[in-house]
Amino acid sequence: RMFLRFLAHLLILALLLLPALAVYRAFPAAAGPVTSPPAILGELVGPGEVRRDGGSTWSQEAGPISLHAGDTVRVREAVSLRLAEGSVVHLSAGTTLEIVAFGEADRRLQLRQLSGELQVQTANPFLGIETPAAVAALRVGSYRLTVQGTESTIAVERGTVVGKAGDSEIPIGEGEEVRIVAGQAQAVRWQRPPA
Repeated sequence: RMFLRFLAHLLILALLLLPALAVYRAFPAAAGPVTSPPAILGELVGPGEVRRDGGSTWSQEAGPISLHAGDTVRVREAVSLRLAEGSVVHLSAGTTLEIVAFGEADRRLQLRQLSGELQVQTANPFLGIETPAAVAALRVGSYRLTVQGTESTIAVERGTVVGKAGDSEIPIGEGEEVRIVAGQAQAVRWQRPPA
């Protein structure tokens, strides 16, 4: 009789605990908080090597390659990077580029060019590109940005660009080139090749 009473209590306890167990299994504690996947900020059309989210390991990928904030890409051949905010960046062979940050509300996108040459086509006035020479090229247009060691060169093909060297802003017009060496800006005229 006592054994039957014990079994009845055990059965009632099991019936009470089953719904709680079902909820626990649907949302396991080990999974941690629910997070959304990081936003894709750009897609590299061709092959390249990627270092994900500031890590130390490079992985070779065939492309297209989705890139997120914190990812760094380096290429051995010329490829295009299509940014989610609408800009297109053509990377020359030997270029290394990092996607630093993106502000969704204002389309503010910050890239860091570590080496090589970029050709940028943008209508986003909030696209900024940093270089080791502490240069940020901003505004709207089509321009070329080259990094060689501590020297950066911004050459504007169409529209206007604002270069920054330290606290100085340097407006660069169509057909002009500015070289910046170790934070010192030197304006140099750039002649377009004949059509």
